[in-house]
Amino acid sequence: MLEPENNNDNHEPLLVKYFKKWRWTQAISRVSSHPQEAQYRWGWGDLNLTALHWACIDIFPTERAPPVELVASIFDAYPNAITMKDEFGFTPLHRASANSLESSSEKVKALLSAYLTHLAKAKGCLEKGNHFDLTEHNEDPICDKLQKTIALDNIIVTDIKDRSNRTPLQLLCIMNEKWVENALNHTDHITPSILSTRRDYARVFMFWKKACLLVKVSFHGTIAEPLANDQTWRVVHACTGIQKCPFKLLRLAVKLHPEQLRDADEIGNLPLHIAANNLTSSDRNVVDLLLATHPEAAQVFNQNGKLPLHIAAQSCRPWENGTEAILNAFPEAITVVDEETRLYIFMLAAVGENASLNSIYCLLRACPELERFASWDKINTASRREGREPSIGIKRRKTSG
Repeated sequence: MLEPENNNDNHEPLLVKYFKKWRWTQAISRVSSHPQEAQYRWGWGDLNLTALHWACIDIFPTERAPPVELVASIFDAYPNAITMKDEFGFTPLHRASANSLESSSEKVKALLSAYLTHLAKAKGCLEKGNHFDLTEHNEDPICDKLQKTIALDNIIVTDIKDRSNRTPLQLLCIMNEKWVENALNHTDHITPSILSTRRDYARVFMFWKKACLLVKVSFHGTIAEPLANDQTWRVVHACTGIQKCPFKLLRLAVKLHPEQLRDADEIGNLPLHIAANNLTSSDRNVVDLLLATHPEAAQVFNQNGKLPLHIAAQSCRPWENGTEAILNAFPEAITVVDEETRLYIFMLAAVGENASLNSIYCLLRACPELERFASWDKINTASRREGREPSIGIKRRKTSG
């Protein structure tokens, strides 16, 4: 990724001097009046960072840490810094996510809020064919190109990976693994309010706030409250739907919100439906966890008349990575015809270039009488056309009333 060149150290901008002396009020004023200084990189030890990186890193003493207002001011001056990487491949969002200071969750929120606001504005202008400079101060054509690339390719900062192939969310989970594990091992009931009030859960609560922000942006593309179109924020659903959600984070979400396992979203999907469709999370542990805590989910139809097994087959989910477990939780699902396509489940699994021969074979083998069921279905279809009730045949979506 293209980055602005360093200035000569003998001519350090005032912004850098204010950083080195921890004069944050002056730094905020300086970056507002001289936004071009936000492009400067300077080093300390093995680090060579942008101002936005420095504002998010946790090397400062707690009482002298850069304020959240400085993060927002630097971003406004030079938004492209949000996607720039340091020597470890960390973006400022990686740095803020890994930051252990209490204010770090507000910095994560400030970064995401500012980024999404600018991105929406840039997209709007680009759709109209207008030139738009996110910084409103910078005429640099390289920066303009980067901004257009971000807007047109829909780069989401929560998906950018470091040199070890970790997103900010994955790095956050690694940095807090032992605290999360301790919370998961507690036998007592834990709620978000308990996390926020008990001192022994302080580190987990800080982790949870940042994780929810990152997951929400990854799944919904916003941190707005409330969500648009009368949607409800459901963290368990979101964790099952994003790319490669850390498993311990999903476990914690289920522990904090077990009621969401039975809560259908706006189109009738339970977390199991969403997980069945998420091939980026092909780990069977996800499906096993959802079935262990709510096995009846395998019997629930969404608003499109689909069971989780229909979705798993249609998305070509591997047999050994959840499809088999979903079938075992509700074996009768194998005989339920998909309402939308009128295909049997083994047929759904055969559609598409990613179809798995093993899944097709295993699904067909699970119900060798499908040929007989198909002949029944033809009889029942003829009965319905004649206005008679079908007597025998393939199971279909349960209807109320």
